[in-house]
Amino acid sequence: MEKELHINILPIQNSNFTFSLFSKIYPTYENNPLVYFTRIKEAIYGVSFTAYDDFKKTDFDSFASTELTKWYLYNLLKENCKRNSIAYNEFDKFQRCIDIKINEDDFGQEIVTITPVYVNSKKIFGFVLNYKFIKNENVPFSREIQIRSLSLDRNGNENKNYYIDKYNKIDFFLKKNYKSIFSLDDLNISQSFLQIASSSLETKKYQFGNANVNNSQFQGIRNFGPYLPVNTTDGSHKICFVYRNNEKNYSYKLYHALLGKTYPTFSGMEKMFHFALNKDSVLGEGIADYSIENIKNVIQHIKEKNPTDLVVPVLIVPWSKEDASEEQQKLYFELKHLFLINHMASQFISIDKIINDNILKWSVSSLAIQIFSKLGGSPWVVIPKTSNCLIIGIGQAYQQHEDSSIKKFFSYSILTDTTGLFKGIKILANENNKDDYAMNLSKSLKEIVNSYSNSYDSFVIHTSFRINKKDMEIIKKALDEIKQDSKFNFAILRFDDRHDYLCFDSSFNSLVPLESTKVELSYKNYLIWFEGQQYGQFTIRHRIGSPMRVFVDYPNDINRGRIIDYLQDAINLSGANWRGFNAKSIPVSLLYAQLISHFISEFDRYNLDKINIENLTPWFL
Repeated sequence: MEKELHINILPIQNSNFTFSLFSKIYPTYENNPLVYFTRIKEAIYGVSFTAYDDFKKTDFDSFASTELTKWYLYNLLKENCKRNSIAYNEFDKFQRCIDIKINEDDFGQEIVTITPVYVNSKKIFGFVLNYKFIKNENVPFSREIQIRSLSLDRNGNENKNYYIDKYNKIDFFLKKNYKSIFSLDDLNISQSFLQIASSSLETKKYQFGNANVNNSQFQGIRNFGPYLPVNTTDGSHKICFVYRNNEKNYSYKLYHALLGKTYPTFSGMEKMFHFALNKDSVLGEGIADYSIENIKNVIQHIKEKNPTDLVVPVLIVPWSKEDASEEQQKLYFELKHLFLINHMASQFISIDKIINDNILKWSVSSLAIQIFSKLGGSPWVVIPKTSNCLIIGIGQAYQQHEDSSIKKFFSYSILTDTTGLFKGIKILANENNKDDYAMNLSKSLKEIVNSYSNSYDSFVIHTSFRINKKDMEIIKKALDEIKQDSKFNFAILRFDDRHDYLCFDSSFNSLVPLESTKVELSYKNYLIWFEGQQYGQFTIRHRIGSPMRVFVDYPNDINRGRIIDYLQDAINLSGANWRGFNAKSIPVSLLYAQLISHFISEFDRYNLDKINIENLTPWFL
């Protein structure tokens, strides 16, 4: 289905224009902060607003170099703000934009970011406007910060009107500042957002037990059972509650909630996941307090009593991620690491969540999914668009020195197929030298292709970060070499959730586009709504965030049909998250890789030994 949306861009109506600058032709690019360098056809131009020696006044066509035109518009914008005494902060490192403050209080600043852009699919230049809240450095993260960031509404609840509030903030800013900011030479800049065409990818469909299909994760599990149940015939799969001796009653409460006897929101592990909780499958270990030594003893007891069984320890702890002290955080990662050394995927839950019935009744089903997955089960898979395709999700993390320079670099990949089935983990880099990253990744890609060549004929890399030009050339060369000797298809998709684009659908009161909406900014640059307004519904049940921006970085000659198929697979993989029902809606290829890299980074920060994590159930959930 195709429909027109409004994107938060003020278009330049006469985008085919000329402008004058002073320029000089150079033999090569130079590092000169006073001059902007650009290539037009075969010539390298150094350009400036200032008439330096040997520079000549030159007329440039706006489409001769879109990057030069954006640089020109950026400087016009700054000069206009200066002329009209409008204070701003300028940025030109990753993209050229200015921030204009519209309000300030003790918590931070409300700002509108303005960025010159070129929309290739429309052949139009314009300015992206986005509202943001920047908290003061000395202010801790809080509910008040989330309210100002529009994540929460004025009452502190999840902001279902996120799109409406964003629109109103920008609209108010324009009504007050349009004339003083956007009167730029002879350019006719619209006061209304640009209309842009959108189309729909398919919505996610899930497969469950006995190949049954449903559009809902929860309804599918409840009606058909899991896609791949845990083998219970030999009694070799168990969970073990671990608790402080004086808090054993909380293990009983959690046990009964998992049985499905406490809340109408969850019917139980046996009914939902076909894994019965009873005296044969549930163990218990009491400890005086949480410490390394006490947990070592717990692990020893479990192994002595169940030497060949797969046991998932469920630890009931007196802290949560939100309020853990530095000491408790350290202990959490030490214990997680200790279990992994002993080939155990552990599950932590805070006492506060067990005590609070309103929290537990809604979280117990997600807890059950995580435990079930760590036992080796697969709750569901998604119906794929591309068959026989392996997705290689790459995540990375850093350890930094006090001066922000990189101390150590970590990169891991998650392997899933396009159904979302977890295939394994591969280490890409765990080095002090980031320069080895591309070579290690190239080597790993060749190993992955060799290992899975009998099962897959397409390999798609998902990454959430821009691979620098030097590294990308090394990786492309490796992929090209593999392609020459094989029939395989390769692609690299980059996912960006930190951009400024937003689209509004005026056919819904919420202004939120439909889930699976696709907007093409250029041939290999898209906005995708992994979650959004649901078909047939007119209300929003939870906050819908900004779309994901997706770039196709490789190969250059990829055809449109294959791009659409790979985008559809990404949409599908956002539904394969086994951290809970309707959990965070980004492809698991990215989410899981990010989680693993974070864990390994923290293990290293606390000087914990390197471990082999490549052949375990999904312990990171």
